[in-house]
Amino acid sequence: VTLTGFADGIVGFVRGLGKKVLFANTIGAVYTQILADGTDRMSMATAWIGIICYSLQIYFDFSGYSDMAVGLGRMLGFEFVRNFNFPYSANSITDFWRRWHISLSSWFRNYVYIPLGGNRKGTVRTIVNIMIVWSLTGLWHGAAWNFIIWGLYFGIILVIEKLLIGKYIEKTKIFKYIYSSIIIVISFLIFNSNSISEILTSLGNMFGINKLSFINQETIYYLRNYLVLLIVSIISATPLFKIIITKINNQKLKKVINILEPIIFPIDIPALPDRDEDILTDASGALVPKATKVIPTTMAGISIALAINEAEFTNKSAPFINIKKPTIIKRIFTIILSRSYLYY
Repeated sequence: VTLTGFADGIVGFVRGLGKKVLFANTIGAVYTQILADGTDRMSMATAWIGIICYSLQIYFDFSGYSDMAVGLGRMLGFEFVRNFNFPYSANSITDFWRRWHISLSSWFRNYVYIPLGGNRKGTVRTIVNIMIVWSLTGLWHGAAWNFIIWGLYFGIILVIEKLLIGKYIEKTKIFKYIYSSIIIVISFLIFNSNSISEILTSLGNMFGINKLSFINQETIYYLRNYLVLLIVSIISATPLFKIIITKINNQKLKKVINILEPIIFPIDIPALPDRDEDILTDASGALVPKATKVIPTTMAGISIALAINEAEFTNKSAPFINIKKPTIIKRIFTIILSRSYLYY
């Protein structure tokens, strides 16, 4: 155990805590509310907003817990590999699984796929090996049909990529990211469903098969109240902040932080509004209030602070390495302790 390692571990742990408390819990509350509203108020756009929120929630949940575990390990003198590497910036599903839950995918590759022969015994055997691995990956998450279907879904996509479309998708500039995002979002719809019928109903809502309107009053409500939250969460799930901050030299970064800190950190992003502030009508036209309120959090400020920690934690040659860790840690802890009470 070293003092430097202990300090690095604190940074990693606090980064994970911020992801869980400030991002996962907040964006997850929006998804929970959309589910509670039911199909009667659903539109195609609302269905997409809901599953995107869930995809962000599960990333910040898993990634946050992993960062906390890695941070605790480093505090105790252990070096653990990073488990998530901005998976939502992947340009293919193959790339996604190089970035998502790295320890799990590495274990199945090393102890199941390669011992079965990998891709060394012909095309048919490669397909069989991939499907075996992903069937087991689904079962690893739980003994339920949605997890098995989820595993088989990824297995089929990976086979198609490997044998048919992978080289063509790789040559595109924008489409590969759109393709990956849609496949990933659908996968988490499957992952979170309780039955095959629920999967089909949700897909029908998203793609217009169930003849829902594209947009309705409910959709406008969610966009008006959560669009900024959604945008900040999406950006924070990508390496954008990290890339920008890493390219800023030390003096400029200090000036930016000093100027923006008192401005950005107090900014509140609207979450679920008060019952008395926003009234909707139900299917019969009666006025009904929203059921929940989530206290707004300083999402934009914490995004920048977490990005600073992310870059410093993973790149010891970063140009702003002279910024003291205790200063950054103090900022984040202050935000978390003073504003982490998300519900009332």
